[in-house]
Amino acid sequence: MNDQVFLGLGSNLDDRLSHLLFGIDQLSNAKGIQVINISSVYISEPKYLQDQNDFLNMVIHIETEYSGQELLKIIKNIEYNAGRDFNIERNGPRKLDIDILSFQHSTISTNELQIPHPRIAERKFVLIPWSEISPQFILPGGDITIESLLAACCDTSTINIYKESVAF
Repeated sequence: MNDQVFLGLGSNLDDRLSHLLFGIDQLSNAKGIQVINISSVYISEPKYLQDQNDFLNMVIHIETEYSGQELLKIIKNIEYNAGRDFNIERNGPRKLDIDILSFQHSTISTNELQIPHPRIAERKFVLIPWSEISPQFILPGGDITIESLLAACCDTSTINIYKESVAF
């Protein structure tokens, strides 16, 4: 099992918390995936396209027997089942978005998948929840911890705790 896999979950449409919980439930019930830890849920203003609802975001730590590409296919299916519209513009509103932030200590660069996620260092809405559950994790190809990336992050957006704990 690959035990150092971190996913970022986000939602800004309809019942946002229910969409996040649906994603966690689907992942935890998927054969070959085990949810190890989940962060609190945070509320954040949209970062790239401003004219949309605030997001709920969280980071989860999983173990999986799948490769990065296989995990991506499972995630896309979960997003689809949550009602995600894949025809909206990039960074637009969505019911459920699941990003593979880091996969073991691997780097992957394909048209479909970039690991580690290329914009981690500029996203407090990822770094804050991630630092809550694994502050000392070091991204592949680097030597800086998630906690240190957060301290150095230039993102000035507002991120607040929304819900400290959710059952999984």
